Amino acid sequence: MKEKTLKPFNSINFGRILNAIHSYKKELNGFSKRLFEIMSTKVFNLGKDVELDGMEMEMIVEALVKRGDFLEGKGNSLEAEIFFKLAEQVTLIRVNFQRKNGPKIEKTASAPTLTAIAFKAV
Repeated sequence: MKEKTLKPFNSINFGRILNAIHSYKKELNGFSKRLFEIMSTKVFNLGKDVELDGMEMEMIVEALVKRGDFLEGKGNSLEAEIFFKLAEQVTLIRVNFQRKNGPKIEKTASAPTLTAIAFKAV
């Protein structure tokens, strides 16, 4: 399952997301860079209509946090805070997406309850 994660963001914040993706891609190498490039190509080609899975959303969060850290290190804490808030928003979207589409686990009886049932049966 995938979701149009970036649809809710206005054009300014979407531009910030693209900026973070572009900047972070330069820092990666190996297999993680390849996975990130696949995601970033989708985002740059499809824009806000891109459908992302949970792992791709997490990659965007990483990029946003790294960009925020970079800006904070440069003394631009107000702009950094915007990137951190964007990361929080994408994280919330991912968590809700995974709750909605993840495996459904039924509650089972706990060990103490099963033990009590076993003793009652005797």
